[in-house]
Amino acid sequence: MIANFFNNAKPINSVFLLAALILFYFLAHFNIDFIPFSIDFWSIKIGGLLLLIGLFFIYNFIISKNNLTLSNSYSLLFISLSIGLFYPVLSQFKILLSLVIIGFSFRRIYSFRTNQNVKEKNFDSALWIALASMVYFENLYFLLLIYIGLMVFQRNYWNYFFIPIVGFLVPYFLIYVYALTFNDFTFFNTLVSNRFTFNTGIFNHTHLLFYISIITLVGVAAFIINTIKTSEFSIEFRALWSLVLAHFILAIFYLFTGETFNISKTVFLIFPFGIIMANYMQTVSKKWIKEIVVYLFIGLVISRFIYNFVP
Repeated sequence: MIANFFNNAKPINSVFLLAALILFYFLAHFNIDFIPFSIDFWSIKIGGLLLLIGLFFIYNFIISKNNLTLSNSYSLLFISLSIGLFYPVLSQFKILLSLVIIGFSFRRIYSFRTNQNVKEKNFDSALWIALASMVYFENLYFLLLIYIGLMVFQRNYWNYFFIPIVGFLVPYFLIYVYALTFNDFTFFNTLVSNRFTFNTGIFNHTHLLFYISIITLVGVAAFIINTIKTSEFSIEFRALWSLVLAHFILAIFYLFTGETFNISKTVFLIFPFGIIMANYMQTVSKKWIKEIVVYLFIGLVISRFIYNFVP
């Protein structure tokens, strides 16, 4: 019955899933010592909640505007359930801010499918990634997604390949000018001192590795199954499907970047995974299989909460 409930894109579905995300947000703060009379404390917590709500609508906009799935709520369902798997990350304001900023970039990249304002989209997407890299340096690796998007949608004119570089450098240049003007290079030096590092710290977090492995393996399997049937779809959808795969692979690569591994890196898997699972669910004709898949993921989320809250 649950799978059938999300088989259509109804407003009530979005309300239900948004309520679930808000619940996850409060659960993520369950063990935090609240400061009743601190304006700074409550500003950050309320701001984080607003960012999460904004992220939900950004993802919904990208999916519906670019026809990444048919008219159903499966993508938002699996995005919400995946966030539930990694819900402690919702207590981190910086990661929510990073996700919203990079979300604006994804919105522009996926819209490469239309041949309208490609140069502007190219520039904007790189600029948003630059801003996101100021929150988490590793976000700059999503610049690769811009170039992949240009290639899969055959927007590979030579001048298009220079625009992302300009768009990415503009915010850094403005910060340099500010630092030069006020003779304060502290923040600028912090930004440019970051270096690419590769780590395997993920293998030291057994409980997280379990859930990440499930998402990765299920996502790959669902992608392969659905890819077999992509010959039935338009050239545009196959290009979008290739971009989703590239996005998923980059998100996996993201897990192994940075000096240390932490739970914040897992959330970048969520968006492409939700799209892959939604398209897989659309190809399943037997309702009982859909029900099993949804209930299994709900069970995983429940097990995650049990692991965290039961001594």
